[in-house]
Amino acid sequence: MEQVTIDTDVRNMPTPLWIPLVAGGVAGTFTDIALFPIDTIKTRLQSGGVTASFRGLYQGIGPAAVASAPAAALFFGSYELGKRYFPDTPFGHGQAAVGGEVISALFKVPFEVVKQRMQAGPVGTRGQATSVALDIYRTSGIRGCYAGLGAILAREIPFGFIQMPLYEVLKSWAIKRKPLGTELSTIEACGCGAIAGGIAAATTCPVDVWKTRLMLGDSNATIFSIARREGISALFGGLVPRVIWISIGGSVFFGVYEGMRAWLNQWAS
Repeated sequence: MEQVTIDTDVRNMPTPLWIPLVAGGVAGTFTDIALFPIDTIKTRLQSGGVTASFRGLYQGIGPAAVASAPAAALFFGSYELGKRYFPDTPFGHGQAAVGGEVISALFKVPFEVVKQRMQAGPVGTRGQATSVALDIYRTSGIRGCYAGLGAILAREIPFGFIQMPLYEVLKSWAIKRKPLGTELSTIEACGCGAIAGGIAAATTCPVDVWKTRLMLGDSNATIFSIARREGISALFGGLVPRVIWISIGGSVFFGVYEGMRAWLNQWAS
């Protein structure tokens, strides 16, 4: 089994910031493209429709692919930098993750708006990403391009605050259970990412539904209005594909990230 080296203390073994930037960008792009169909199904289920079409599952992949690498790079660069200044505790890791989520979201939201409009529209009539983006700008201006920013921050901040400390705790626990000097395997890194991502995805699903409705043009949507009109169950629309998507995504993402980071560290040394 291939082994990857994972830094457990950034202070004792500082990593150049370009390494998490590059590793995060590669991991983000690979994961988003590979799991895009599951994300499309989740978006359609959350849009208020009764069923989700399985046609055109890669509609909207263009803006997602363009945004993936820079957004993931911004998150991990900010996160690793934050870990050097916040306490080396789960709460400190959560604070670092929040900073990374905010910076990443400010870049990614306009691409996410275009992507979700393309995903949720009628199959075959979604149009090109540029025309969708121009239509959003013409009808709603810059504000429309950032529709759902508040909701996505309300989702990503608790998501990052749950996922990253949990991932770090699971990582440390796995390393401590191994013989001294033994490295964490790629499979173990994937498992830690899957568990942390799945738990964070389930707990933040209602906010994700709210964010999706806002991005699809329902500017008056709130968590309470959705629950009042459609019932509490509507707030968990797309829960299963969301948890599957993010659990698999967490597994793939952290496996690729840690493997790429170890390889870059080795290459740079």
